[in-house]
Amino acid sequence: MAFAMTSVQAQSFTVDAPASVAGSYNHGIAVFTNPTATPSFSGPVTVVSDADGLSTACVEITDDLSGSVALIDRGACGFDAKVANAQAAGAVGVILCNNDTANPDAILNVASGAGCRPDITIPTVVLSYNNCQTIRMETGLTVTYDVPAGSTFESAIEIGEGTFTVDEIPMDSSNTFVGATGEVWYKYTPSATGVVTVSSCGSAAATRLLFNSVTDCRATLTNLIFNQGGCPDDDGSTLDWLVFEGEEYYILWDDANSSDGFDFTVSLGDPEPVDVTLNVDMQNETVAAEGVS
Repeated sequence: MAFAMTSVQAQSFTVDAPASVAGSYNHGIAVFTNPTATPSFSGPVTVVSDADGLSTACVEITDDLSGSVALIDRGACGFDAKVANAQAAGAVGVILCNNDTANPDAILNVASGAGCRPDITIPTVVLSYNNCQTIRMETGLTVTYDVPAGSTFESAIEIGEGTFTVDEIPMDSSNTFVGATGEVWYKYTPSATGVVTVSSCGSAAATRLLFNSVTDCRATLTNLIFNQGGCPDDDGSTLDWLVFEGEEYYILWDDANSSDGFDFTVSLGDPEPVDVTLNVDMQNETVAAEGVS
C-alpha cells in the first residue's frame, strides 16, 4: 500500500498566562519548515513590528526577539519570508494569525511557494483570526507549543541497526491512522542500500507497524507500508523493505491493538538476486520516414 498523507498529530498549543485567556487552542502548522532540533517552543509573546512598522514581518525585523515567540499577521508576502525574518531576529517560534475575517474561526496548515525551507528551523503555529484577536491584546502573554519526543516524525527518535525497547506506547490523542490513540516514531537512515527487516517477533504485544519515507520538510509520507502480525506463534509484527543508502525512513508503532511495551530489531541485509528473462520480439518495421526516436 502506498499513498501520501499529512501528519500534524500529537501536538498541543497552550496559552500559559494570563489566566483570562489561558488554555489550549486549536492550531495549524507551517509545513515548509524543518524544526527537527527544536520542534517545540515556550516563552513570552511579542507582537512583531518590522522595519516598515507593520505586523506582517515582510521586511527585516529590527527588534531583538531573542527568547520570544513572534506574533505575525498573515498577508502581503509569503509565509516563509515572515518566519525567516522572525528567525533572523532571534525568535524561538512563530504564531501566525489568520486574517480571514469572513471565516474567523478557520485554521490552516500553510505552505511556501518556494517549497521546503530547511534553513528555517523554528516551529510555526497558525491560529484563527478570532483566537489571535483574543490573545494578542493581553499583557504578560506566554505560550507553549509542545511536540512530545518520539510522537511524530518531526521529533522521531534516531536509530540504526540493533535492538530497541518501547516501554509502552503513550496515549497522546494522536490519530495518524484509524484505530490508534498513541504512537511512537523512529527515524532510520540506512548506511547502505539493501533490504531492511523491522521485527517485533518474540514479543507478546499485539503491535502494529508502519514503515514509510518523507518527501519534503515534514509533512508528506509516502511508500507507507502497514503490517501487523507475520510472526510465528506470537502477536509481533515484521516486514522487509528495499531501502537506499542515505535516504530517511520512518518506523511507526501505534496502539491500535495494544499499548504494551515490547522490543524490536532493525537489521539490514543484501538484496537477494532475482533471475529475470526478458523475451523481446523485434520487428523490422518502418513507422516513420525520419525513423524512430
